[in-house]
Amino acid sequence: MVGTVSGNNLAFGPPTSVPEQGYGIATPVMCDLLSPTSFVVVYAEVLDEGDVLLARPGTISGTDVMFGPSKLVESSVPGSMSVSTISSSVFVVCYTDGSNDFAHGRARVGTVSGSDITFGAQVAFLTSAGNFQGADSISTARLDSSRFVVCYRNGNSGSEGGESKIGTISGSDAVFSTARAFSAVSSGGISVVSLSTTTFVVCYVESGGEGGSLKARRGSSPAADITYGPESEIAPDATRVSAAAICDCYGPMDKSTSDFIVQYSSSTRSYAMCCSVLSDEVYASSPTEYADERTYEFMPRGACGLDSSGMYAICFAHGSPPEGKCRVCQCL
Repeated sequence: MVGTVSGNNLAFGPPTSVPEQGYGIATPVMCDLLSPTSFVVVYAEVLDEGDVLLARPGTISGTDVMFGPSKLVESSVPGSMSVSTISSSVFVVCYTDGSNDFAHGRARVGTVSGSDITFGAQVAFLTSAGNFQGADSISTARLDSSRFVVCYRNGNSGSEGGESKIGTISGSDAVFSTARAFSAVSSGGISVVSLSTTTFVVCYVESGGEGGSLKARRGSSPAADITYGPESEIAPDATRVSAAAICDCYGPMDKSTSDFIVQYSSSTRSYAMCCSVLSDEVYASSPTEYADERTYEFMPRGACGLDSSGMYAICFAHGSPPEGKCRVCQCL
């Protein structure tokens, strides 16, 4: 569905189903804009031969959506996945390869030409050390036209702490830097947002993402390595987290900002708060409640920057049975 913002209101065009080849679409589902009128969607589908991970290009015309043919990303369904646009024709998918009960962290670079997608090789950013170990809670963000950051929980370590790596596009493949830890304790609910071509903020929930302290750290990567600012607690009780900056709007753009929004659920309510980076440290406003119960699940890229005035749309699943909803908010 295509949403149009008028003032503080949202209006949606007709829904368009992703074409199915098997028994239906399954989670995870994620999408990202390539341009104001094109995007890519990555999703799981149930087929006779098993569940697979697929990608399709999409085109926006007015309030209508049209899809190109699907291309195989992975012949198994990941437990965690994130997609980020690198340019108007290139995107990267980072995911857990869940085959044989392992959780290898892998990446593939996709190139869109017209209505077709071609993929480079599978590249590992974390190799699983054993059954049900490896990468989880994956989140990616574009830095510039050839680099991105991937953040994840490292299940190989005894602490299951959080790590980041810089990915660089080389031809049709991704090359990764050395991992740098942003948390030494069990971390989940990870969401990373790019603030400029060299800086990002990673948000994460300690205690594995199942109800714990919501922390944030600024990361800096002028080259291949990563350094972090001090850790900030921005909420004492959180589960699901989604972060977005104004420079996320309309797909890839080389803008710089120190402001972003965080959308999260506590054990009983759902909130949004405006955040800023000052002298390498992350500061947050008082949280504002946007749903009177814990949201069931955020939509892909649940928070999205709309324009340079601090307008955002936050989307979420709410109620029982869950319904997809969006609200417009502004950071002043």
